[in-house]
Amino acid sequence: MKIFNKKIKKRYIIILIIVLLIYNCFVHIYSHKNAIGRRGRMDNTIEFSKEDTKILVDILEGKILGPNDSICGFSEDVAVVIGSQTFCIAHDSCGVIYVAERNRYIFLSDEENKIIRDILKKYGFEDSYI
Repeated sequence: MKIFNKKIKKRYIIILIIVLLIYNCFVHIYSHKNAIGRRGRMDNTIEFSKEDTKILVDILEGKILGPNDSICGFSEDVAVVIGSQTFCIAHDSCGVIYVAERNRYIFLSDEENKIIRDILKKYGFEDSYI
């Protein structure tokens, strides 16, 4: 009976580890508060509208996180903060976003990249920032 219980416990532990590893490979946005845009210094922030926040969350939520294969330039000085996650925008219009807290990258389609950059421009982010 004890051997049977040990085998079951091992299986549950292995399944739990696999689930946690898979869960950690995706972007999850827990807060539905408005997104905050950060330009330059940390005290230079802009609050996005609920509509624009929803668009950003819809694009970023569920994206697979991966290592960076490109040479895009990132800085937390040009970022979108949603909840507790900082999404750093590439400076060279590259379609990659760096998720600072996870030390991983999101790869965007050309259309998603354009939508995000158009939202940023609407709030005063200049082409030199993004």
